[in-house]
Amino acid sequence: MQDKNFQLRTGALDRTQVPALEIAAFVIPPWWQWIPDTAEPIETAPGADLALLRLAAPVRVPAATLASTEPRPGSTLTVVGWGRTSNGSAATPTTASQLTTAALPPERCAAAVITRHDVCTGNPGDQEKQFGACNGDSGGPLYGRSGDRWVLTALVSRASTPTCGISPDANTGIAYYRPWIEAVVHGTVRTDLPLTPAQGGPIPHPRIGFTTTDPVELPDRVAQSTS
Repeated sequence: MQDKNFQLRTGALDRTQVPALEIAAFVIPPWWQWIPDTAEPIETAPGADLALLRLAAPVRVPAATLASTEPRPGSTLTVVGWGRTSNGSAATPTTASQLTTAALPPERCAAAVITRHDVCTGNPGDQEKQFGACNGDSGGPLYGRSGDRWVLTALVSRASTPTCGISPDANTGIAYYRPWIEAVVHGTVRTDLPLTPAQGGPIPHPRIGFTTTDPVELPDRVAQSTS
């Protein structure tokens, strides 16, 4: 991490058409830690595999609508990202790709060590025609629909196998972490705490701070969507 050159681009589906924005800090949830090698296939503790990026300067973009419910198995979701488009390619595309998929029961993602409040999604292909998130898509959005609105439902996290597009994927659900996201964005929680050893810290990056926050009260349970 300390030798990486992180950049953020926003405002276009073609990443070559917009300038890179400087990142000042990565803010990591206080609940996140590396999944241990001895983890159960389905962990009851939340995985919290997400982070917020604080920019060095403000930028004006439309805000995403955050999900307040978790998708039911069978719900249609849309993945968008700049990840690899084949297992044999080392390059990533300049224009974002889009894939329609569906939420699955969490047991289908046991091989990915799915955790509480993760969203399991399928890949609408087979061994011959492989479709799914891949390297470079991690952290990207999965959108659902609420009426006529797109809603940020989850973030791409990890696959069940090293080969993309042949097994279900585990994604970090947004609804459960919405109170933490809003607390960080609105400045109602301290965000300058050092990362713990379980979070991989401290990280001595020359430009970017890697910090965590005080805990925020999260809901005991999150309702599922009706669709």
